[in-house]
Amino acid sequence: MYGMTLAVRAAGAPATIESAVRREIDAMGKQAVFQVISLGGLVENSTKNESILASIGTAFGAFTLIFTCVGVYALIDLTAAARRRELGIRMALGADRRMILQLMLQDISSVIGFGACVGLLVTFVVARVYRAFLYGIAELDPLLMSAALAIVVMFALAAALLPAWRAARLEPGSVLRLGV
Repeated sequence: MYGMTLAVRAAGAPATIESAVRREIDAMGKQAVFQVISLGGLVENSTKNESILASIGTAFGAFTLIFTCVGVYALIDLTAAARRRELGIRMALGADRRMILQLMLQDISSVIGFGACVGLLVTFVVARVYRAFLYGIAELDPLLMSAALAIVVMFALAAALLPAWRAARLEPGSVLRLGV
């Protein structure tokens, strides 16, 4: 009616001693052995749910990072398109490509900085709420927070480079002629 567990310490693989253990249990007149598993397999079975949840969390984090990069790219591209005439005038008045690139990257850096601050505040609030579920992790782990923030900022700046570079490659004459 009730299951029992017998732990056997032996050198080698469980399959090599399984038959000997079954014979000894049968000789004692006890019920048959249903499952033989190594300690590593037992640990793996007991942490399977946590491993699946960690994989799902990692996948959601990766999707979030991808969507952040796409959003930053779209924001910079839209900003560059809206400021096309202004950038053309700046270039016609003597601004070189480096200055335009620097201007666009400064604009996006302020947006990324604001987003990073808001993201950190939200993370601190969520960490306080879910602290009971985060076993073994400090409420505010500075190393983890700084690593996550650095990754997001690096990817956001990388996503901003292409639209900023395209804005710096504008031909001032064509922009002013078209009035775009």
